[in-house]
Amino acid sequence: MKKLIYGLIICLLLGICCWGFVSRADELEDIQKEIEKNENKQQQAEENAAWVNYLRSQLRAELDEAQLELDGLLEELEDLNRQASETETLIDHYLAQRVESEARLAEQKDAMALRIQYTYEQPVASYLEILLGSKSLSAILNSAEYISSMSAYDKKMMEDYQATLDECSENLALMIAEEDRLVSLLKAAEEKEAIYQTKTQEMLDKLAVYSAQVAAYSEQAMVYAQEVQNQQVKLEAAREAARKAAEDAARKRAEEEAARQRAAAEAARQKAEADARNAAAEAERRAQEEQARKEAEAEKARQAAEDEKARIAAERAALLARTPEEKRKAQEEALIASDRRAVGSIIIDPDLYNPSGYTNLELLAAIIDCEAGGQTYEGRVAVGNVIMNRILDPRFQTTIYDVVYGPGQFSPVKNGMLARRLAQGARESCVQAAKDVLEGVWVIPKEYLYFCTPEAFAKINPRHSHKMTVCWHVFYY
Repeated sequence: MKKLIYGLIICLLLGICCWGFVSRADELEDIQKEIEKNENKQQQAEENAAWVNYLRSQLRAELDEAQLELDGLLEELEDLNRQASETETLIDHYLAQRVESEARLAEQKDAMALRIQYTYEQPVASYLEILLGSKSLSAILNSAEYISSMSAYDKKMMEDYQATLDECSENLALMIAEEDRLVSLLKAAEEKEAIYQTKTQEMLDKLAVYSAQVAAYSEQAMVYAQEVQNQQVKLEAAREAARKAAEDAARKRAEEEAARQRAAAEAARQKAEADARNAAAEAERRAQEEQARKEAEAEKARQAAEDEKARIAAERAALLARTPEEKRKAQEEALIASDRRAVGSIIIDPDLYNPSGYTNLELLAAIIDCEAGGQTYEGRVAVGNVIMNRILDPRFQTTIYDVVYGPGQFSPVKNGMLARRLAQGARESCVQAAKDVLEGVWVIPKEYLYFCTPEAFAKINPRHSHKMTVCWHVFYY
């Protein structure tokens, strides 16, 4: 009976919890729908405001264009008024000039009439008296010329005054016609200005209407946005309540799951510790075996190096025990015994003085310094290898001195650079490279007998089947 009662209580509690979850879910869904509805209204209001704002911007562009045309028209009116004022001034000027020309012409006509009247009223004896009263022929001619000049002067003055009067009349007629044309243009421009003023005012009124509509739509969008914000706050509160209820239920489940996982984790930890101990023991065993193997190999390599060093020391000791002439003869015999591809070996005493007055080591280090002093270690050794390759080749000389100073072989010999380097002493890096070359270090095959810069190689383009590049030189044969 008690079990039944407990079962019913548990079922009732589960039902209440489920009903609470369902009711919260319905509430969240209603709030979400209301938010979506207000967001749609807000979006519609913003779109309407954007469209009206677009229309307003278009109208503003048209208004600016009309204003530009109106400004141009006003400038045209100002120019026409200025031209009309200038034309009126010219009309007044030509009128005054015409009146003055008419007055002068009238005066000239009166003066000419008086002279003509005086001439006709004088008796003929007057002219005879003038001629007879003249003391000489030149005086008579002067008197006659004076009378003729007066007549010609009067005629010319009449013609000049008449031409001036005609020019003034013609200019006056042109200015009056220009004034009529300007008056017509002013009238047309004023009528056009009135049309543009009316059109501009209409666009301004329409622009005010659009601005009011934009403000109304923007305000409406702000109202809907505020409503959306309020609904979102309410939704967040409901979600927070649902989240807390879910967290309480999840916390209980998590506590049970955590206890189960702790037990499983403890078992896994114990197993992992056992596996780790076994793996560590195995790794230590393998490391000891690898260390023993490496030590054995190192000991073997060390023993081999010591044996090789002892062999070379014995060969050098035997070589040093010989006289220079015996060393040269033995060296030549070794070269003759080697084949053309230089597969044999050669032993050269680095401390032996050659005809240059320097030891083989000093001479080899100096020529390496001249040819490849600024290059890498491989570049310096490669130049020394070329000299050794030539010694081993039957076509060349049999000593370092003969190869270096051979005709046409090394340019530093000819330009004096080798002599200066021998006097100063080669750099330590070149001395070390020369020592390694004499001890048998090779970085190029023994058949390579020549070298030059890449630029020189491209120019001479030698017909050889093999070449290789080491640092700044091309080696070939």
